[in-house]
Amino acid sequence: MRVKATLLLLSIALILVGCAAIVRSQFDSAYGTADPQRYASPAPDPGDTWQGAKQVFDHRCVLCHACYDAPCQLNLASFEGIARGESKTNVYVARLRAAEPTRLFTDAQSPAEWRKKGFTAVLNERSRDGDLQASVLYRALRLKSEMPIPSTVATAADAPQSCPAIEEFDRFAADSPHSGMPYGLPALAPSETGALAAWLEAGSPHAAPRQGPI
Repeated sequence: MRVKATLLLLSIALILVGCAAIVRSQFDSAYGTADPQRYASPAPDPGDTWQGAKQVFDHRCVLCHACYDAPCQLNLASFEGIARGESKTNVYVARLRAAEPTRLFTDAQSPAEWRKKGFTAVLNERSRDGDLQASVLYRALRLKSEMPIPSTVATAADAPQSCPAIEEFDRFAADSPHSGMPYGLPALAPSETGALAAWLEAGSPHAAPRQGPI
């Protein structure tokens, strides 16, 4: 029985990996292959969209997403944290050995280096045409607006850690329709969602990266 259960779990894992590969190929065909270095250099922001987006991050997002132990290790307090993305590694899981540190500005210096450490993008790292549909950040916000909080939904403190990559997001949304962001809280106001969408559609421009640990 144990062998059969192991084989079943292995088969499920292989199916999920295969599905993710198919979806990744579809994104590649639609928007081009991902380039982790897309956000490694400062980009001009003629419309000043970053300041509008940052106000939303500061007022609605950093309460949960600003520290090392933030859900999915997603740090929305700075552009560098947003570009780093998210990790499925649970900070609080029981360990027998110390985990490799993932300190922003210290343990890696570019999105490409973070990808090698297992972090996945929440911004679209493909061509500009996919800045909304290929962005986990936008898709999570849209999911929340489409599926508001039911009266019996769990609180943010009770949320299981999911951290879907863009290739996994459709399945995630189908399995967890009430897990849009911000989780367990009211959806962003239309003006707030609009500010983030405008920034994403502009290509997520940003100023020169700051220096120093966080």
